[in-house]
Amino acid sequence: MHIHESGYKRLFANRTFFRDLVQSFIEENWVERLDFERKEYRTREKLKSMIVEAILKREEVIRLKAEAEAMVVGIAKGKAEGNSNVDCTQA
Repeated sequence: MHIHESGYKRLFANRTFFRDLVQSFIEENWVERLDFERKEYRTREKLKSMIVEAILKREEVIRLKAEAEAMVVGIAKGKAEGNSNVDCTQA
């Protein structure tokens, strides 16, 4: 745990302080739409699991894109070789 972490937790646990801090320092339109009454706290473990989940989803997207690209290359290669009946599953 960081030396100041418990102090930050106490400061940000105060909804009024948190709202005032965000509204004072972030000059963006979306701040007006925030519901400070529904603010939820996330533990370090919850944040870690959310990060891992996001990384796994990203890896899956990258894998699917690579497979799709391999299929396209296989189809193009087959057509270039004069084979119009290219099996997309064998790319």
